[in-house]
Amino acid sequence: MPDFLASYVDGVSAARRRVRASVGEHGIALAKAEGGYITTWSYDEISLVQDEGSRGPLRLARDLARLTVDDPDFPAALYAAAPRLRPGTPSRRLPGALAAIAVSVGTVAALGLALPWLTEGAVALIPIAAEERLGDREVADLQILGEPCVNAAGQAALDRLVDRLTAHAGLPFHAKVVVESVEIVNAFAFPGGRIVVLRGLLDESKSADELAGVLAHELTHASKRHALRHQMASAGIGVLAEMVLGYSTTGDLGAFIAELTYSRSEEAEADAGALVLLREAGISSAGFADFFERLSHTTEASIPTYLSNHPSPADRLAAVRAGAVEGTTPALAPTDWNALKRICADAPPSNVTPSRRKRS
Repeated sequence: MPDFLASYVDGVSAARRRVRASVGEHGIALAKAEGGYITTWSYDEISLVQDEGSRGPLRLARDLARLTVDDPDFPAALYAAAPRLRPGTPSRRLPGALAAIAVSVGTVAALGLALPWLTEGAVALIPIAAEERLGDREVADLQILGEPCVNAAGQAALDRLVDRLTAHAGLPFHAKVVVESVEIVNAFAFPGGRIVVLRGLLDESKSADELAGVLAHELTHASKRHALRHQMASAGIGVLAEMVLGYSTTGDLGAFIAELTYSRSEEAEADAGALVLLREAGISSAGFADFFERLSHTTEASIPTYLSNHPSPADRLAAVRAGAVEGTTPALAPTDWNALKRICADAPPSNVTPSRRKRS
């Protein structure tokens, strides 16, 4: 029976996994992408929640679980095995679809207005230990993109840099920073002070001071619980909209509204916090500014993800320059910096190319 790569959410957690969906006579068997049976969805338990045919992904639901398949050959295989799932003709569906879109947009907009207050209250109730566990799980999930770089000397140098940045920060958690072997210029701040630096960003950094500025920025995101707040906002509005309307593009729209609500102010706060951490660590902010200035001159077609996913690069550069910090010593000794630059030397090549950039 044919199988297809798919994205799977089990309905119990928010984790999204890559799986193989096999279309059989009585249902769809789901297995881990690397092998290992998960479950089988019987056709009489499945509903079609979004169908864009050859123009986009096809999404299926079983209770709160969701399966998204991008392969354009999947709809034909599914409808051949389960004809009842085939959607009606566009002419009959159009009025209902238009009405559903209007209701969806209005409902999500209303939820978006209340979102900041709801999210702040929810985040305040999450214990730091639980946030750290969430961050650890999400870092583990991200490793489907590439292998972690495990060179001992490089990791030790990175740990020394993180310790220097956080020594006087009074963080509520123990920060953990790892490098993954993905050739994309980006870094991710996860809940609980878990930071992932992609190899592309490390390769692009010309000095330890440049990397220190980026790490200080991401550590501020973590200390302000921006990652947790943003994820709860995005997930919360998607769940509420799904409960009211059923799954559609509403979930993605909710995430987009949440990003508009938080990103600009969060990024400004993280940049300001980075300058504070650099000052307390005795590291110059010139490298941080140089990093942004150099990347901002990249052509629009190839602008690194670290800038393309953040608002107003020119304004951010100006703010960093205006708040310049004098350093006492380089962020790392030359031997440590050289070791850190070689941290991914033994890591296998990533299966992700720059054209498949992730959002930070």
